[in-house]
Amino acid sequence: MSKENGSNRTILVVDDDTFLLNFLSLVLQKAGYKVITAQDGKEGLELAKKHKPEIILSDLMMPVMDGEGFLQSVRQLEEFQDTLFLILTAKTDKSDRIQLLQSGADDFITKPISKDELLAKLQAFERIQNLQQELRRKNEILQRLNRKLQQTTSELRKTNELLQSTQDQLIQSEKLASIGQLAAGVAHEINNPLGVIQSNLNVLKDYIAETKALLSRYEAALD
Repeated sequence: MSKENGSNRTILVVDDDTFLLNFLSLVLQKAGYKVITAQDGKEGLELAKKHKPEIILSDLMMPVMDGEGFLQSVRQLEEFQDTLFLILTAKTDKSDRIQLLQSGADDFITKPISKDELLAKLQAFERIQNLQQELRRKNEILQRLNRKLQQTTSELRKTNELLQSTQDQLIQSEKLASIGQLAAGVAHEINNPLGVIQSNLNVLKDYIAETKALLSRYEAALD
């Protein structure tokens, strides 16, 4: 593996075997990784919190805090939910491995360790990490677009409500205008016969006045 393949990622190696620790450090540094080492789980946990490694390699059998306890402690921390965690172990028991996987281990490196197998698995895990990061990035873009779509939909809804309200007002205005025109027509139709009646009443008034005057003369003549 060329030096560029490690992409300068930080990897924490935890093992109480000094020889193996030095061997892994040399191999990983040559592959381009920034390597941090610890000799037990407690020290490894402190270094993990400080340096935030993307990858952790941990032995299973260690003093102070073993690999399983270290794994569980790491997985309880939110910032390490996406950290790749590989267990270095000589155990081949299926039930033990299932338990470790259930506790949060991503895979196993079987002892004695093969350099090629280790680097190949790291490459595979890095591809998975890259895909996860890309997926996360696209999900964030999708969420932003979704929020923008919701905002635009809300604005369109408000605009539509305003248009509907304006349309209702226009319809009401047209109704009132139509009623006004109808009232004006009815008033005109009423005023015409009222004018005729008024005119006839004036003539009738004159007739009545003349009739009264004539009756008054008749009464005078009779007297």
